[in-house]
Amino acid sequence: MDIDISRLAATITETIGSYTEEISEAIEVEVNQTTKDTLKKIRETSPSDRGKYKKGFKITKIKERGQVKNVIWNKKYSGLVHLLEFGHAKRNGGRVQAVKHVEPAFDSVAGDLEDRIKSIIQNGGR
Repeated sequence: MDIDISRLAATITETIGSYTEEISEAIEVEVNQTTKDTLKKIRETSPSDRGKYKKGFKITKIKERGQVKNVIWNKKYSGLVHLLEFGHAKRNGGRVQAVKHVEPAFDSVAGDLEDRIKSIIQNGGR
């Protein structure tokens, strides 16, 4: 591939731009899949009386300045998540035991996400 010296800077910029775009797309796919897997795990491990609590978990995707953020939250019972995850004081004294379900699900699924992203970058987005 012969490149005219006057087009060298433009060619380098185009090549780096396409490389960056490929990596960004591959990372977004990996993050989306990890988020779906984490949501599935949270729903499996959530305490359920009638199942309404575990069905309330949703994914919200936020794109800001080239970054993709996925947030898993409980749409119906957002305040209950914290109380169950960390326990709480009872009205008449004592404490309610914590039922860890969000943090272990995240740790089991997303624990090696950083390594997978490094692998994507090293392999050029593949």
